[in-house]
Amino acid sequence: MITIKNKVNFKPIDRMLSKLGTDISTKMIPRALNRSMVTVRKEASIEARKHVNLPATGTSKGGKGSVRPGISPLLSNDTATSSKMSVSLWAKTKGISLIHFVAGLKAQEDQKGKSIKARRKLMVSVTPGTKFHFSKSFILVVNGAVQVFARQGARSKPTYKRAVKGLFAFLDKPEIRQRLQDIGIKRFNETIQQDVRYFVARLNKKLDGG
Repeated sequence: MITIKNKVNFKPIDRMLSKLGTDISTKMIPRALNRSMVTVRKEASIEARKHVNLPATGTSKGGKGSVRPGISPLLSNDTATSSKMSVSLWAKTKGISLIHFVAGLKAQEDQKGKSIKARRKLMVSVTPGTKFHFSKSFILVVNGAVQVFARQGARSKPTYKRAVKGLFAFLDKPEIRQRLQDIGIKRFNETIQQDVRYFVARLNKKLDGG
């Protein structure tokens, strides 16, 4: 006859299983979601820099035109908690001042008395690796900030500051959104699996009498 008797104290294991149920909802899932957002932000920054000639990090204000803003401050996200099981990423919709994409000298020049052909044309690089002349525009320093302006029609009409589309317009494409979402889900699943493996290892240790 073969007799199998329980020699394991299941009380601490029962407490572990009970605690696991709580940890999954209050700690494990929110932590995995927040870690997935870190990965998504990084990938969104990489994707954005393929389309917008800006550095990954930097100020969000642009230093009055003298310092280019970074991609990171143009992205924002919320945080998952035990009562909020989701995270979202946003890109700013506000236009980005054209001065940040001017190639070469970013200074006001006196064009008075020069013919149209003789005036320096602004060279602009919005997308990495590309440059083009931006006609009918000029650089002015207003209230200590250097910016690119253009006139509205006749010379007597007021000027307006020139800008390119906000970061949202560059990232708001179905294929980009889907790719970033897939990356986030993959990172979330990997983190959950890693946490579960850690718990199972602890459970096995308890079953072995550890």
